[in-house]
Amino acid sequence: MDKPLRLSWITSNIALLKGHRYRLAFLERLRKELDFDLFGRGFRLIGDKWNALAPYRYSIAFENTRADYYFTEKLMDCFVAETMPIYYGSPAITRFFPSDSMVLIDPEDKNVIPKIQEIINSDLWKERRGAIREAKRLVLEKYNTFAYLASFIESVQDKPLPPEIIHIDSPEVDFGIDE
Repeated sequence: MDKPLRLSWITSNIALLKGHRYRLAFLERLRKELDFDLFGRGFRLIGDKWNALAPYRYSIAFENTRADYYFTEKLMDCFVAETMPIYYGSPAITRFFPSDSMVLIDPEDKNVIPKIQEIINSDLWKERRGAIREAKRLVLEKYNTFAYLASFIESVQDKPLPPEIIHIDSPEVDFGIDE
């Protein structure tokens, strides 16, 4: 897969929550110091995210929420496109995906922008392609909703449930009707 472009970021200008505003503040810092392609609502609209990921070696994946077991399509879409995410989000993300399939950043680090610049000028994407492909496999076979549901159904399909008697009583509801 040829990836002629360096860095993209798909985001929006929504600023309703604290996490949104934090992301937008980081975006403004980045725009002042780095050259990258910005896509999304409020910026350059795209019809298909694929076009903003597939030609790029790297993409910023910045979650609006930072929680151990929370990650979104922002990260997974990068993997599906075999684009290396430069990621801010779940502190436990390496429990789910290979640590070398992404680059973790801390927006509070004073050297974060030079670090990103160094990454996008490197061949890190090429060196870690195997890990990115493994992360892609995990997205497609384990972490997407359909794969998860298929796995769950498969795990319970041959296990009959014990019979259960269910009683449905007439509800006592006052509809305000005089009798």
